[in-house]
Order: sequence, then C-alpha cells, then structure tokens
Amino acid sequence: MVLRTVVIWACLALAACGADSPPAQAKRVALVVGISDYQYSPKLANPRNDAGRMVEELDKLGFDVTAAIDADRRALIAALDRFYDAARGAEAALFYYAGHALQARGVNFLVPADAELRSEPLLKHEAIALQDIVTTLEERATFTIAFLDACRDNPLATKLQRSIVANDRSLRPPEGLAPMGGGSGDTYIVFSAKPGATAADGTDGHSPFTAALLKHVSTPGLEIDDMMGRVTKSVAAATGRRQVPARQSQLTQAFYLNPRNFGVAPSINSSRPSVPADPSAGSGQGDLCAGSNPSVACLFTK
Repeated sequence: MVLRTVVIWACLALAACGADSPPAQAKRVALVVGISDYQYSPKLANPRNDAGRMVEELDKLGFDVTAAIDADRRALIAALDRFYDAARGAEAALFYYAGHALQARGVNFLVPADAELRSEPLLKHEAIALQDIVTTLEERATFTIAFLDACRDNPLATKLQRSIVANDRSLRPPEGLAPMGGGSGDTYIVFSAKPGATAADGTDGHSPFTAALLKHVSTPGLEIDDMMGRVTKSVAAATGRRQVPARQSQLTQAFYLNPRNFGVAPSINSSRPSVPADPSAGSGQGDLCAGSNPSVACLFTK
C-alpha cells in the first residue's frame, strides 16, 4: 500500500512538471530542390539562390531540411526517397521546388538537371511526375505542403509539348502547369503562377514568387492560406499582375508555418551533420552547404 502511494505521488509529480514544461514540437520535414545548372535545357539564374534562402527560413521554423541542389534525376530520386522515409509519421511534409517543369497530357513533370526532353515516350524516364510526390507524402504525413516555383520558360519543353500536340490533334498546346487532382490527405499545393501560365525567373537574385514567399513565410501566427494571400498580392504587385500565384487547398484543419505568436521557432534539428559541399560546385552551393549549418543535409551531383 505504501509503495502504491509512492508510485501515485511520483506520477502526479511528473504530470505536474509536464504541465509546466513546453510541449514538444511536432515533427516537420522539408525537401528543398533548386536546379539552375541544366545540361540540356536553358540554365536559370535564380533557383539555387531561391533554394538557399528557403533552406534558411524553413530551418528557423523548425523543419528538418534536406536540400538537393542542381540534382540530376538519380540524385533527385535519392533525395526524394530520403524525404519519404523522414516524412513517416510527421505532422507536416513540405516540398519546395525551383526550376524547370512542364505538363504533358495534363500531367505535371519536374525537370532534373540532366533531362534531355527528347520525346514523349522517354519523358517518364527523364522527368519526375509531381503527382507521385504529392501522393506519396499524403500517405506518410498529416499535412502535405508543396511550393512550386516552376514552369520558367524552357524552349525544349515547348518543343516537346508541340510534338505531342502534333501527334494528337485533340490536344491544345499547353502552357504552364496543369491543375492537380487531390488525394485523401490534408494537402496544400501552391503554384508560382496560375495553371496555364509561366513564371518569371527574376532579375535581382530571386524569382518574384520566392522573394514574396521569403517576405511572408515566417510571419508568426498566420494561417497558411492567409500567408499565401499576402504572397499573391506581393507577386501581383511586383509583376504588374503578369504573374499571379494560385493555390489548391484540401485542408480540413488550420496549418501554420510559424504557429508561435512571437518570433520564429528555433531549430530543433541541431544533431544531424551536414553533407560537405562539393568543391567543384559553382558559387551558391558552397554557401548553402559548407557545413556552417549542421541541421541541413545537402545532396549534390556533378
């Protein structure tokens, strides 16, 4: 009886201590992809810069971040596999992509650094279907969030799309990315330009979309749809309404990138070592992943 009383009092004491302790932060993971150095498609000035700054902001917000910079298809698939494993049981899995993308027969494809875009039959072997990424994340995390700063002008993608239309007169020449069907998860997908429109790469170090996203993403206590309302307004103003982002929401509950009502949340991911920067990489990669931030793992390909 005495032992039982001691155990009960011990449990009550622990509960009381727990009540005064801050709740543990939910697991949140992110994969940030930025591809500037294309082998066959036109090179882009800003995706590497965009990705680097997004890594910094998401790390501050407590995301466990992996970055894939100038990744070819093999490296991008490896990064995605790692991301899928990390997303199991996570509160949120966030995917950010900056680079070339295209749609073919209503399917959106992300273009790795080594994609040649030679023909429609080879497309699924050269590029990666965006819907597959979203569906996989929906199976693993409570919230699936995707920011797509893609569909920057790509003559090779345009040539491929025209060849597809030429072989099937029932199709129209597509522009931009296509709207996506939703699955069963709490999913939020953001396109840097509305479906059927292209996005600007930008001339001052960042694309108009990512510049606006960086401005608002850490705003404390702002629900994601309210945050994106501010981003949309900023992009429209910066581009004279030539580019207006679009979002597809399938959320059944509120989601906050920065749920705290004061400042940004500190990173909780200080234990994971970074992957050393590739010494042969161009400027930008070394700055992003030179080992100064131990909570960011980086993957390269050359």
